[in-house]
Amino acid sequence: MKKSINIGIIGLGTVGRGVIQLLQRNRSAIEPRIAAQLKLRAVCDRRKSRCPKELLDIFYPNWQKVVNDPEIDIVIELIGGLEPARTIILTALKNKKPVVTANKAVLANHWSEIFHTARQFHSLVYFEASVGGGIPVIQAINEGLAGNCFSRIVGILNGTTNYILTQMAKKRLDFRTALHWAQKKGFAEANPKTDIAGIDTANKLAILSSLAWNIWIKPQKISVVGIEGITLMDVIFADEEFGYVPKLLGLSQVTSEGLLLVVRPFLVSKDHPFSKVDNEFNAIMIKGNAVDEVMLVGRGAGAMPAASAVVSDIIFLARQINSGLAGNLPYVSPDHKKHLRTVPSQKLVAPFYLRFMTVDRPGVLSTISGYLARSNVSIAGVYQKAPLDIRRRAVPIVILTHPAKEGNLRRALERIEKLPISRTRPVFLPIIKF
Repeated sequence: MKKSINIGIIGLGTVGRGVIQLLQRNRSAIEPRIAAQLKLRAVCDRRKSRCPKELLDIFYPNWQKVVNDPEIDIVIELIGGLEPARTIILTALKNKKPVVTANKAVLANHWSEIFHTARQFHSLVYFEASVGGGIPVIQAINEGLAGNCFSRIVGILNGTTNYILTQMAKKRLDFRTALHWAQKKGFAEANPKTDIAGIDTANKLAILSSLAWNIWIKPQKISVVGIEGITLMDVIFADEEFGYVPKLLGLSQVTSEGLLLVVRPFLVSKDHPFSKVDNEFNAIMIKGNAVDEVMLVGRGAGAMPAASAVVSDIIFLARQINSGLAGNLPYVSPDHKKHLRTVPSQKLVAPFYLRFMTVDRPGVLSTISGYLARSNVSIAGVYQKAPLDIRRRAVPIVILTHPAKEGNLRRALERIEKLPISRTRPVFLPIIKF
């Protein structure tokens, strides 16, 4: 057994500094769980100004010195992005140093390479902070629920978009105003594209799906729609007339045709717990054949929730190093021979919310319903309001459908959009059923 475990942190941004703070604050609780002393041997960042003054004597501007230091037992990669993060992780693994990372982009896009390298060099990669911030969802799937065959994972996986949609629903803000609020409060980046376009959620869904089904699910296989198209009009209609709220969800679901992978805004019933998950909070629901449904909720963003997950990984790895077992068994072992058919979003079956802006004259509704019927889309309910603009004679017609295939619905909407009765492109949002 080792008397001390030496760690090196690469990346001193919000999460990196949070990890240092948590290690210092909770040392008296952490070290008894390891049965060894935990020493911070090296810190690294491109900007020396980020380094706490008391750690300047162990500061390195060059990550190579950290991953090649023979005294360092665990490398913590917290710089984000694809490169040099990928190279840092692979170099550390080839040096037989276990890695802790919060980097969802590099894991989602290089899953197979990273875990093949870890296995080849008898090392480990732990990544709890990559999905859900402080929610222990990786451990839940990989350990606590390991005895299950999974059929569904659905989650609110991005705090930025959840904050924006919460403000739209509760404060009646339009999308641009809600995004501005999120940026002012630090929940959204100056360039929020990765979040609002659904890319961040897709990366996280790819990680959860790869872990659950023991195969690399590439982000490119996921159908992704962001939240830019959500309007305040639809938020109000969905809420006041039908009792739904919008949430950007990542969905992986086993179907008779394969694995359906979707990231997009869904409408969630106000009776379901997901509707109460607001602002920067995340929620993940996992369905297994033994436990049925398990729901995990917590803060999905912020320095300390993410630091909590990183430090948890450090503790688990330090225990293995201290007992001499690190690398004997892989933490993740994707089956490279296994092939899982993925299903396009057109195969999604759900009830849908539809909104049309049309001319105000007799026969419009029957025309729309006719096109829907010919595409096997059945109407469950209709809401029609007086014209919003008398000069344009534009009137919103809102329809709820019975469960239908998205592909069938899209074909009908494309035809309806081209009709002279249509004033704008029809809006459609699937309604999630749990």
